[in-house]
Amino acid sequence: MTDSETDPGHHHTFIFDRSDTNIGGNYNHHTGIFTSTESGVYVFSWTVVCYQGSYISSQLIVNSDVQGAIVCRSIYQHPEYNFMNTASSAVVLQLNSGDVVYVRTHPTNSIIGQIYSGEQSRTSFTGWKII
Repeated sequence: MTDSETDPGHHHTFIFDRSDTNIGGNYNHHTGIFTSTESGVYVFSWTVVCYQGSYISSQLIVNSDVQGAIVCRSIYQHPEYNFMNTASSAVVLQLNSGDVVYVRTHPTNSIIGQIYSGEQSRTSFTGWKII
């Protein structure tokens, strides 16, 4: 992500608007959705950076099923320093052609604060086919 997002809310799809490598063009940087055009085994990894005072719960979704989840908490606040925290996960998945994969905020858990993405640290999403 090139920019931070403040108070993204529930069920919010993360839009990773910059793709340095998108071989095959299967990731749509406008919608945040990867669409598999080939069946196979894939690895997906995502990292969420949360700004101080934040609690961001996110999920990796395949079609409509939750396949992974992380929580990024950076509750501590300091008047002079900015504190951020990072959470990451990776998932290995068997996909069929036409399956869609994306990252979203949790539909019911508390979502408080800011998803940070900037020069100091990036919220990111990556994936690759291994077989």
